[in-house]
Amino acid sequence: MKLTHYLWRRRQHARVAQDIKKVPFREYLPLSLKDSVQGAARKSSEQNCLYEMTLLFTCLNDSNFENQLCGNQIKSLQECMKNYTEHMEEQKVARKLEVPKPNAKTFTNTQVTYLLHKYPNV
Repeated sequence: MKLTHYLWRRRQHARVAQDIKKVPFREYLPLSLKDSVQGAARKSSEQNCLYEMTLLFTCLNDSNFENQLCGNQIKSLQECMKNYTEHMEEQKVARKLEVPKPNAKTFTNTQVTYLLHKYPNV
């Protein structure tokens, strides 16, 4: 009876945080940022006019695939595709620039590397 009580009491204290002196920190790599960033493919979060396309297909399905009855949906899909292609062209131009634009929300790997070279680690 005394042995089980002792083991149970020990188990409760097993989750106490470890002492820093028992587990010293060993620095295997330097704790600083590198001078460059490797490139990673970034997928677009846009859905490429999926909603407009769905509306067009439902309209075409309801009207037995008559184009004249779904003119508004066709126009909205064409406008969406036009805006999307313009946006993608802007993104391509922005990716080619090494110096980032002011107030930009996203940066490419070359732009982050440029900023790291301009403002190095202390």
